[in-house]
Amino acid sequence: MKAATPKYWAFISYSHRDEQVATALQRAIETYRVPRRLVDNRTAFGEVPSRVKPIFRDRDELCASTDLKALVREALAQSRYLIVVCSPDSARSAWTGNAAKPPSKRCATSSMNWPERATAISRSTC
Repeated sequence: MKAATPKYWAFISYSHRDEQVATALQRAIETYRVPRRLVDNRTAFGEVPSRVKPIFRDRDELCASTDLKALVREALAQSRYLIVVCSPDSARSAWTGNAAKPPSKRCATSSMNWPERATAISRSTC
């Protein structure tokens, strides 16, 4: 049986104080045109698309809900990659700070199931 294709290319985890950076990052990724010579090439992760979208960012995707944690968990499960915007604010955030740690160092009580393919983006480089 073939595994379902994830709904999102990536899940952006960030402190809400870094919302401007997360929004710009999402826009940059979703509007980036993959070089034509790479499009449709087969890789270990599947065929290369012409665009990498959609990207999950909570402010764009989540509606008001009584079970926000479940919605975030579901979106993460439906994402190929995790991108963490790293900043002093995100380091203080329980969710974002835990996501930035290597899997072996993550809080054992965390109910989040972060993908192993994660990338950290420093706010100072944006």
